[in-house]
Amino acid sequence: MSIKNIETRQIKPTHPGEMLIPPYLVNEHYDDRYFDVVNAIEEAKHIFFQGTGIMDILSAAGQRRKEFRIGETGFGAGRLLIALMDFLDNCGITDIAVTYNSVELHPITSERMASILGGFRTEVGPLIDLLVRAYSSIEISRPGWHQIQLTRPFGILTLNLWIGEALEMVRALTIPCDTWFLDGHGPKKNPDIWRYELLMAIG
Repeated sequence: MSIKNIETRQIKPTHPGEMLIPPYLVNEHYDDRYFDVVNAIEEAKHIFFQGTGIMDILSAAGQRRKEFRIGETGFGAGRLLIALMDFLDNCGITDIAVTYNSVELHPITSERMASILGGFRTEVGPLIDLLVRAYSSIEISRPGWHQIQLTRPFGILTLNLWIGEALEMVRALTIPCDTWFLDGHGPKKNPDIWRYELLMAIG
């Protein structure tokens, strides 16, 4: 399988008053921005974490070691992973073991990742540095699983990143995920990530 890296360009406003999208936030392959320019971290917490009941599951575990398995379609620049670590670092629960299974068909370089996430340094600068440094060790031209393990105040986070097609990743999972973050580009821009066969496999 051929892995193609993504280039970016600038999207210009089409209507008066519309914001100019910075070039580093635009995925050239899908002609779409990666995420909201201003509130991407808080947006992720509100939509994906508060909406999936993560805290209820972790709190119900009591004093036992708390394990949580997450699946994500569309790793991109790691925005959701950054937001998740920040969320869990400040949740007040410890001894959590998070397994984060994500997929990316068009991986970006660590330099591009740093540029894309750079606008959120005030909020999560140390986490950006941590992820970029760990991600730089991944051989993004090699398809298949790549694993990174990070120690955080909340516990241990294991990132399993599948370089390749999403359906292949879902079929390669040996243990079901507790929740899924469907964070690929929208159906009009990236219909493959929203196709029926994949969504049925996710369940």
